[in-house]
Amino acid sequence: MAEIQHKGWDWNAVRPGTWNEISEEFCPVALDWIGKYRSVLDIGTGRGRHALFFAEHGFQVRGIDLSESSVAFVRKQMEERGIDGMEVALGDMTELPYGRECFDCAICFHTIYHTNYDGVRRALQEIHRVLRDGGEAFITFNAKDHPCYDKEKSVDGFTMVKEEGLEEGIPHCYVDENDLFALLGDFDILSMNKISDYVRKGREAHGVHYYVHVAKK
Repeated sequence: MAEIQHKGWDWNAVRPGTWNEISEEFCPVALDWIGKYRSVLDIGTGRGRHALFFAEHGFQVRGIDLSESSVAFVRKQMEERGIDGMEVALGDMTELPYGRECFDCAICFHTIYHTNYDGVRRALQEIHRVLRDGGEAFITFNAKDHPCYDKEKSVDGFTMVKEEGLEEGIPHCYVDENDLFALLGDFDILSMNKISDYVRKGREAHGVHYYVHVAKK
């Protein structure tokens, strides 16, 4: 099996006005974290929508992304908004550049599946490592009944690599609930929901994802 190469998005090519607002699926958990926790790691920060939200609510925030265009965009947003207490840097979710038990909580939104199954497993181990005892994480996963998944064309039974468009060359790992229960053995699962998208923000959408809220055992 060929080695999977991790690759970041070119955020300069992403349609303006998208990925800028806190996600509706994560919002209830984010609001619960305010007043409860003080530090957060945003893995795959993208345009920084979640990292900036927490920074503006007084959190100590660290954001990482594989994409140089992501880091540049978020740093510009920090400067324009006068945000302190936040840092953003290049980094890979399977090798987080932080010590053990550094964060109260972590978010990995539409990011952890941009690898193969083993990469997902290693990323979860890293999230577990950097969370404090009892710390929480909110993570999204691609579901195997997503219309883009085809087991016969997959790399390892789980992973498809996009061949064209904005995500050309970027891997996508797909799991089912049994895979998730196995992968999340080191966490207490607080909630796990599967959502099918048909229309999102007035635009046609096609996707099936798990939205999972966990706490470190």
